[in-house]
Amino acid sequence: MIEEKNDLVVRTDLPGFTGENINLRIVEDILTINAKREEEQRHIGTQYYRQRPLHINRKVILPFSTSYGEKVVRTAVYEDGVVTLRIPIPKSSYIPIT
Repeated sequence: MIEEKNDLVVRTDLPGFTGENINLRIVEDILTINAKREEEQRHIGTQYYRQRPLHINRKVILPFSTSYGEKVVRTAVYEDGVVTLRIPIPKSSYIPIT
């Protein structure tokens, strides 16, 4: 989780999943990440390989609440096994020092 300009950028590794099987949800200050995939078994010779995990459920507490009156525009991109979520930081979260 990093701050870039006016956005909070959250990146999470989800290798082996597809974008269609990943669900992101933000309620107030909690980001929930759910992902599911079918079990894949491969065998090479006499050995079997399985992909794990099949289901991921993560909750991440954001450093601010997203329920601040304005319409929040969020974008998420899934590329090369990484989800990148951009959340605008509310202006009210900045405190000027005088």
